[in-house]
Amino acid sequence: MGGSILNQREIVDGNVGLNSIFGSKRSGIMREPDFGPKPELKKRAEIPADPLEAAMRLQEKAKDYEIDPKLLGGLAFKILCRSAREGSLARNRNDIDLAVKRKDVAKLKKVMSELGYEYPIRDNVLSPDQILYLDNQNQRQVDIFVDGFQMCHKFDFREGLESKGATLPITDLIMTKLQIAEITYKDLQDLASAFSDFRLGQEEGNIRYDQIASLASKNWGIWKDFTDNLRKLKAHVKELAPEKADEIAERVGTLLEDIEKHPKSARWSARARFGERLKWHELPQRR
Repeated sequence: MGGSILNQREIVDGNVGLNSIFGSKRSGIMREPDFGPKPELKKRAEIPADPLEAAMRLQEKAKDYEIDPKLLGGLAFKILCRSAREGSLARNRNDIDLAVKRKDVAKLKKVMSELGYEYPIRDNVLSPDQILYLDNQNQRQVDIFVDGFQMCHKFDFREGLESKGATLPITDLIMTKLQIAEITYKDLQDLASAFSDFRLGQEEGNIRYDQIASLASKNWGIWKDFTDNLRKLKAHVKELAPEKADEIAERVGTLLEDIEKHPKSARWSARARFGERLKWHELPQRR
């Protein structure tokens, strides 16, 4: 037969066989089909290795969505307290903790995705009020707390989320440390830096002793952990910050007195009768 025809073995049910299109297996040459130009893979955003720089970039990006998440945790103390950056109270702070308004959660998730943070689905089933993101580039995690803070005790920080600045107010930050049932040395360092750099007072910008005492007078469990940790701080202050030990101890002692003097609620008194025989806090699950 004349002309250019295909081998009959390469025709199946009236269609040209794959060998004719992609090359013969016997030739040892296989040609890839041409599906046109390949799209470029989207490069993953690079997250700064320095946690403070990463946190500042995150907050700056959030402005594009008109939201204002606030820092808490060790980085927040580092921003607000000079003594947390210099001297005996300075320490490394790697993880990032944020608080955000509930209505802004969806926008913040977009920010996190655009900046290259990963959302581990299996680790985000514990609570709707806490969201975890991972920075696998720098082996770091970002905890996002919604409308407040919940670890050993639960706190409503919606008022603090309306404040100015990059962090929650210093009083809110102190309460996140005082509520810890199993407080660590680094937590005591953060507390010491706050009592070193801030005075007690009822005005904005001071440690609001009235706010702390009022909250502790309504909840026996909070009162118990607050006062226990304040006493631990006072006991270890010379080891933590020898150069400012007397000043810190005086402020801590004054706050303890204010908490004890503050009138207790009926609910507090009823719970106090059972004391430590009943569980008074939660131990957060480690993720």
